[in-house]
Amino acid sequence: MIDMEIVGGISAIAFIIGLLEFLQKLGLNKKYLPFIALAFGLLTSIGYYYYGNTTWFEAIVIGIMLGLCATGVCYGTREMVDAFRSRSK
Repeated sequence: MIDMEIVGGISAIAFIIGLLEFLQKLGLNKKYLPFIALAFGLLTSIGYYYYGNTTWFEAIVIGIMLGLCATGVCYGTREMVDAFRSRSK
């Protein structure tokens, strides 16, 4: 059985990545993206607190985890694509 918290967390990470890409296309400096990802993760955790069955501490930990995961996935994927492109030249 699939746990709905896992599905919700994965979709929240994808949503945060989409927001980061959108802000980057608008011209936001890349050095601010990890902080914004963390803020979006914490905002998402407020939803977990109010609509889920979690405590404040759990919600904050989940929010930090979401923001850090979104940052890692975003930068990790970008590094892999850049490495693949430079290798194929």
